[in-house]
Amino acid sequence: MSKIRKDSIVVGLLFIIAIFASLIGGTIIEGVITTEGYLETLADNSSNLRFGVILELVNGIAVIGIAVILYKYIKIYSERYAVAYIGLRIIEAIACVLAAVIAMSFITLSRDFSAINLVSLNIIENVIKGFRNDILGILVPIFFSLSSFILYYTFYRIKLVPRYISIWGLVGVVLIFSMNVFGISGNIQMLFALPIITNELFLGFYLIIKGLKINNNI
Repeated sequence: MSKIRKDSIVVGLLFIIAIFASLIGGTIIEGVITTEGYLETLADNSSNLRFGVILELVNGIAVIGIAVILYKYIKIYSERYAVAYIGLRIIEAIACVLAAVIAMSFITLSRDFSAINLVSLNIIENVIKGFRNDILGILVPIFFSLSSFILYYTFYRIKLVPRYISIWGLVGVVLIFSMNVFGISGNIQMLFALPIITNELFLGFYLIIKGLKINNNI
């Protein structure tokens, strides 16, 4: 099996792992910390939250893995783009991990639940949630969008994958970036997020089955 074929399979698997780990992990964490009165019992029943955090950590590792492997392929088109891509994805991964680790603070807060007055508890809880939401709602989308734009633009220019996948990805990037910049929420939010989610899943399976197409020896 050629090096390109092996890289394609690994990157494809990492894309799929990152998508599912992020979606499931994020859903679990949000499900825990948005439940009314969760702080009263979280210290004694934190397994779900811990599992969600682990999945987010897996997502961060997968994101870095994707960037490291694809670096040399993007470099074929532009070394500056390659450096920017890997840098942006590493920052994105760090932000995802930071948001996950911050969620663990709620377990500590739950342990001190009886020792903190209700007003102070609400203030601390809101500060932690606000900080986490800023990371997930601002930092992660910005770095994800910029890195994904570089990736799909490079794919389009040197045809590493069929151009319809690249165009699909670019449209998805614009939509997810717009969703976060303009603060779109509610049911319509999924319409903006779905194109890039389905694109990365499709790309993952495509890379596993078909692989990157390139003439250069790497």
